[in-house]
Amino acid sequence: VTGRGVCWSSLTQTPTITDSKTVDGKGIGTFTSTLTNLTPNTRYYVRSYATNSIGTAYGEAKTFITSVPVLPVLSSVLTPSSITLTSAISGGIISSDGGSPVTLRGVCWSNTTTSPTIANSRTMDGGGIGTFSSSITPLVANTTYYLRAYATNSVGTVYSSVITFRTISASLASILSVTPSQITANSATSGGSISSDGGSPVTSRGVCWSNTTSLPTIFNSQTSNGSGTGSFSSALTNLTANTTYYLRAYATNSIGTAYGTVYSFTTSASALTIGQVYSGGVIAYIYQPGDAGYVAGQTHGIIAANGNISSSSAWGCSGTLVSSTSIALGAGAANTALIVSRCASNITAAYISADYSSGGYTDWYLPSRDELYKMYLNRVVIKNFSSGYYWSSSEGSSTSAWSIDFNSGLQTSSNAKTNTFYVRPDIQINGHTASDKLVNVKSLIFNGGIMLPLTRTGAPIASRLFNMIIGLSLNRKFLIGNLILPFSM
Repeated sequence: VTGRGVCWSSLTQTPTITDSKTVDGKGIGTFTSTLTNLTPNTRYYVRSYATNSIGTAYGEAKTFITSVPVLPVLSSVLTPSSITLTSAISGGIISSDGGSPVTLRGVCWSNTTTSPTIANSRTMDGGGIGTFSSSITPLVANTTYYLRAYATNSVGTVYSSVITFRTISASLASILSVTPSQITANSATSGGSISSDGGSPVTSRGVCWSNTTSLPTIFNSQTSNGSGTGSFSSALTNLTANTTYYLRAYATNSIGTAYGTVYSFTTSASALTIGQVYSGGVIAYIYQPGDAGYVAGQTHGIIAANGNISSSSAWGCSGTLVSSTSIALGAGAANTALIVSRCASNITAAYISADYSSGGYTDWYLPSRDELYKMYLNRVVIKNFSSGYYWSSSEGSSTSAWSIDFNSGLQTSSNAKTNTFYVRPDIQINGHTASDKLVNVKSLIFNGGIMLPLTRTGAPIASRLFNMIIGLSLNRKFLIGNLILPFSM
């Protein structure tokens, strides 16, 4: 026997191997055959067959009717798990296809009806019987849903029992601020680390800062550094030098904005440059090593007024020897105080310089010759100079004083004190803050003597003042602190 099996047909009572058949090996003995792809509720005729070299023999014909298919059997719906704000996991178990293959299966859900169907939201998780898993998304946070599994065959769709679940509520993200670093005069680096989005995606993150409130928010200055959780770095720019700022990281999700710990930091003082607008004027010169008044690690120098305060002022005191004025750097304030104390006129170059105020500063004075020459050398950067002579506070004789021609740079002590020249006062740079200002040079005049400001920052100025007035007459006096001392040579 080279072939054996069964053959069947729904059309003829004597099926042959030319109809549908199984092939179940060869040889003699008992065998079992499985008939598939039958039509439900149909009468079939079937008989066995065996083939050898002579031909094919058939057994007795039998008849049977296939059963009528029913809906699949859904034995269970899986309890939702891994529930988040917007998703969950469920599924089902199909124990029987009801006599007709399951062509589609999944779960369906709704937050408006207690009996969801495949006409509502659903998953489609293939076909067949057995256990399947379903990913339920998108969902709405903090919402109750009704869910059941389904299975579809040729008869229709069957549903499991309904179960309910609720998505979780979102919260603010969890964020930590990063300590500010790489701090300069106008920039710094910080950032944050977001360990949890609170169940709602972080849509914006960064740092915010302010120099007016200790609790900055995103309504103050801020960076925007993308989205999502994890660490990020932020570059803070356009900061003001020598200013204290408050900073914290932020993270925004659908619930709101969360903030990290507040850190404070102070930007460094900016490096001063010639031509820079500063302290009510323009920086004219910065002391260098070897200059009188230079202090390593500190910034000292000269600030010129923003422009001329007179185009035709006399030096004054013609015929009077003021005495002890100096041509040196740093001597202008002492020179001016001496001139004002010796000259009765209130329209001299020294007087109007001492009377000048700008930027909240009142300690302006007529520059010494060497201070004025530094202004000449840097005139292009400082700007707003005129062509012609400028007075210095350095005296030449009882009838003349030092002046500089800003056309040629010529320095001369022979111009008469009665000549009318340009006047542009200056002020000392004694640090970076207003607390370093000198007192107004006119206030140095007291009871016919000179008051030494020994208590201010930059006390060496007082020493220079002392040296500059050694040539005063014996009846002059000093005020040191609150004590008036008679001056003696």
